[in-house]
Amino acid sequence: MRLSGRKEIPPRDKYYPDLVAIAYSTLMIEVNEENESDFSLVFKLGKDEYKLGCSELAIIWGLHNQGCLFEGGKTPIDDWGYSKDNAMGIFNLTQSAHTKIPCNPMRVEYRTLLYIVSYILQPRVSGHATVYDEDLIIMCAMAKNIKINWPYFIVQHMIRLKKKETSGGLGFLCLWTRIFNRVGIDLKNEKVKHVPSQSCIDIRLLRKMGRGANEEGQEDQEAQEAPPQAQEQAGPSMSDLMQVLQRIERKQDRLDRRLHRNEQYMEIEEDEDEDQD
Repeated sequence: MRLSGRKEIPPRDKYYPDLVAIAYSTLMIEVNEENESDFSLVFKLGKDEYKLGCSELAIIWGLHNQGCLFEGGKTPIDDWGYSKDNAMGIFNLTQSAHTKIPCNPMRVEYRTLLYIVSYILQPRVSGHATVYDEDLIIMCAMAKNIKINWPYFIVQHMIRLKKKETSGGLGFLCLWTRIFNRVGIDLKNEKVKHVPSQSCIDIRLLRKMGRGANEEGQEDQEAQEAPPQAQEQAGPSMSDLMQVLQRIERKQDRLDRRLHRNEQYMEIEEDEDEDQD
């Protein structure tokens, strides 16, 4: 994962906290019992009801909608051979009997990945520098380039936020803005806020995480945990997040194509060997 060396990222994303609060209060998910990946996000604003399917959400958010159906702590980890011991080794973490582990030993790119998970993908109010079991699962999947149905993952976490099964305040605010624009809601007279530059993951935040690199590429001294986020959890820019996820998916696609070419090459070699025999 490559990190930008920019010191300042100007605010780009808008969000509408009052509208999001109303949408969460009416939020539902409709799932096809025969195909769990075929679902719809349903919410109401006033008398109007809106429904968006998985494919449409993927287009709105610019995310991949094929792959494993991750659902927070209920992820079907047996489907791809997840092992907590193996995951701990990948991220250089020490075994612990607790479900939460400090992230201090992690390399900067993995700590940044944790922040993307804890601030954006599975937003919570506090403990962003602590690795929970469900964080470890999703981080391991991303590190191994496991394809994930991101709209399903996000909507399931929205439901958890609504039910207050997790403390994330109003999560995914900027994704809700894209939904509002998609369904044609008039936002002119609505209360609007912007994602501030200090909420973005940049060199300044990495230094406060204690593992940042300075402009010459040298590591800074250990520092304290990153500054707390606001209760609304606007988090880092969703545009930056989606670019990161899209790069991961493109890398996975390239690896899949390379593997396919290698398999074809092996088949050709086997055929030639048989002809020679």
